[in-house]
Amino acid sequence: MAWGQDFRAPAAATAGTTTCIVDFGTTVIDGVNTFVATFQMNIDGKQFGADIPAATLAGAKSTTEIATIVNAAYNALDKNVTVVATSPTTIEVRAVDATPGDGKLPVIGTTPQEGFFVAGTAPGSGTPSRPAARSSELRAPTSKTTG
Repeated sequence: MAWGQDFRAPAAATAGTTTCIVDFGTTVIDGVNTFVATFQMNIDGKQFGADIPAATLAGAKSTTEIATIVNAAYNALDKNVTVVATSPTTIEVRAVDATPGDGKLPVIGTTPQEGFFVAGTAPGSGTPSRPAARSSELRAPTSKTTG
């Protein structure tokens, strides 16, 4: 059993990382005619990923390759944002609290209205799909508080 206590004032103790996990579920990323065309998110009111060329993402054939491309773009905009592949079907976007002690964790949009848009083409469909945005597969962002 793990247990911890943070004896700082509440505002000072609210620091950590906000995480958004993009789950591609059963999408075969390296399949014929399968590709991710865009990987955009709004983090604390700033749009990330809009400048990644679709052709660059379309060439990626694994979550590791996608995460490497997206991480470079996101990290260039904000050194506190990183993107990593956590499995063959999941990519995690991590936004570290740049202002610990202000009582606010980073906010990552998880709907198109909030600036979240991951899209591409899945095998056999021939039309754009949103494999990562299906509510049954996308886990909502979670906050982790560290002291």
